[in-house]
Amino acid sequence: MTSEDESWYAEVGIKPGAILEGGKSTYIIDRLLGEGGFGAVFKIYDKNDSKLCYAMKIEKKIENKIHSKLKMEISILKMVANVRKGPSERNHFTAIIDRGKKEYYYFLIMQLVGKSLQDLKKERPMNVFSLSTGLGVGMQCLEAVEDLHKHAFIHRDLKPANYACGLDKQMHTVYILDFGIARKYTNDKGELKTPRAKVRFKGTVRFASLACHRCIEMSVKDDVESWFYLLLDLIVKEGLPWKNIQDRNDVQKLKEEFREKRDLYGTLKCKNDYQDILTYIDRLEYTDHVDYQFIYKKIKLIALDEGCTVKEMIHDFERHFEEIGEWLKAKKVAEDEMKKFLSMFKDSCDQILWLNTGYHLDYREKEELNVETLRKRLLTVKKQMDGYPEVKEEFLTSLIDFEKSLRKMFEQSLRKYDVKNGLQKLINDRSVELWMDFIVEKTTVFSFFLH
Repeated sequence: MTSEDESWYAEVGIKPGAILEGGKSTYIIDRLLGEGGFGAVFKIYDKNDSKLCYAMKIEKKIENKIHSKLKMEISILKMVANVRKGPSERNHFTAIIDRGKKEYYYFLIMQLVGKSLQDLKKERPMNVFSLSTGLGVGMQCLEAVEDLHKHAFIHRDLKPANYACGLDKQMHTVYILDFGIARKYTNDKGELKTPRAKVRFKGTVRFASLACHRCIEMSVKDDVESWFYLLLDLIVKEGLPWKNIQDRNDVQKLKEEFREKRDLYGTLKCKNDYQDILTYIDRLEYTDHVDYQFIYKKIKLIALDEGCTVKEMIHDFERHFEEIGEWLKAKKVAEDEMKKFLSMFKDSCDQILWLNTGYHLDYREKEELNVETLRKRLLTVKKQMDGYPEVKEEFLTSLIDFEKSLRKMFEQSLRKYDVKNGLQKLINDRSVELWMDFIVEKTTVFSFFLH
């Protein structure tokens, strides 16, 4: 068991391999997926059929605790269970499988989903999706928010980490997660609740609405504002201007300043269309309904102007996974080759008989063979990366670091050899220059990635 597993076992008796008796079946705990202050998520499977895997959320029983996050989640998931059940529509909410309580905790067993958008984004070069993927995913994220609002709830913590893609046949569907701080915005009569005079900050600083920063009661418009920041986070290569800032007040100022500058969009085209969406959101009041169709139409217009088809926007997840796989495979191949070459080079530098014009001919021939092998592998990698300019940009940085490592090791070897043999006058800068010319010429490290 990991230390996290041991912690949960000590507190509530849950550990990998343990049996859990539910109301509808018996389950086996597989492993811990994630944890927070008062709860955790485990992967489990049905004891009678190990192919049936689920996610189980648990919440510790806390004495005198008024609000249960898990009860809120169960309440919402029960309400939205039949949302978007048409043949061409998606349900963006995970299905409830089972639920109950034990001596030390409450549990909710639900449909297992794949990686979060946050994790998927991290696997991408530049940490962003392709535009077609990002726009398609963004539309699904907004659909989920719209469906939640239809049931009179606001989420209050929308961010890439709280969305995930499905598994298997649902891999093209985006699911909204974690309703722990969601709030019902209507009273028992279905009327909009009177806003409280002051509320506490709720959510995540990077994606929080301005109303949230100002401790003003939030409504549906604030979820949509958070969604807009989320969309930009998925597709803007430069990222949100405040992405590395944690202080709430500083982030609030930047959100206000960049609105005035109309400069949240980095190198994206169609800046005016994105700005139109934000301007529309900013004009909404607490009591207003959101015109989701206006936003969908704007996104589709952006996609059209960018040459992204509806089909690409819907099904690009599959290609996205393929791209990630190819990119990671290509990157690993090249990095492994560079590590081998660096290791070989380091070991061999001390053995080279350096002369004023270069190095021993026999050794050069052997070295040339290794460099030629590296060059061929890098050319193969280049072919794999063709069509991914952002990948080449990131990989070029690795190659530049590689060249610097070669030079550093060579110079260190020279200094070591000088001390041993007193040949300082024979070995000069020209030797270094000749060696590096040879390396760069043979690997063509820069030329084939720059053109």
